Amino acid sequence: MSELAPFGGGLARREARKILAILGLTASLAAFVSACGGVGAVTELNHLRQVAKGCPDSPVAAFVALDARGSLRGRQLTVARLAAIENLATKVAVCGGGRLRVVAFGPSPAATATVFDDGLHPAGATENARLIRVPGIVSKAVGEVEQGLPVAFRQLTRNGADPVAQLAAARDFGDELGPGTAVVVLIETSGLTRMTARLTKATAVKLARQVSVPDLHGATVTFAGLGRVGAGPPPSTTTIEALRAYFETVCRRTEARCRAVTEIAVGS
Repeated sequence: MSELAPFGGGLARREARKILAILGLTASLAAFVSACGGVGAVTELNHLRQVAKGCPDSPVAAFVALDARGSLRGRQLTVARLAAIENLATKVAVCGGGRLRVVAFGPSPAATATVFDDGLHPAGATENARLIRVPGIVSKAVGEVEQGLPVAFRQLTRNGADPVAQLAAARDFGDELGPGTAVVVLIETSGLTRMTARLTKATAVKLARQVSVPDLHGATVTFAGLGRVGAGPPPSTTTIEALRAYFETVCRRTEARCRAVTEIAVGS
């Protein structure tokens, strides 16, 4: 006879399972608090709950493409890019545990190196149980990206990059996942390979209308880091505004929801 029988048979078993589940959650929460440290753990959990409130109905997946030009490989820019990836990875893990793919890219569609490509699936029967596992999953993913970037960069030329070609790669990523996934695309780039002081908003828009683009209807696309040139002098405000106009125009033609910004560590 089962040891639980004297305490009510099936009912006792159900109660025991509930207790074990609670104990498991308590142990996970204790580990989370220990890892994050007291008040910091509570703050982190509250932040993750806020992220969860903003989740769409569909699971989120993210495609991140990093411009591999030599001027964009410095430590300071890399740290900012890793922060942006951490933001997106958190959103993916919280909002349905979808897939994160991170690539570095050069001057052609074929010049691409995959840095990370995996699902971010926090286990747990309840939202809290899943959320307390998110920081560990995200930390591991970002750590793998940081370790993999130097290897990816060595595979790619330091001279030139084609950020617009990554829109087709993002389309292919979405096609692999199929319908029912909210695809978020982040393309980290300083802008066009050949930037000149004569580039104006009007000429940038004209150029953008001549570019072939894929259909990214339903996706959210951000071109980030525009105008960043590493250790060199920054481009003029006129040039940066022209770059924003170019990438916004290109992006809108894909029918995605679009942003083109100078910030690197964009929010989730």
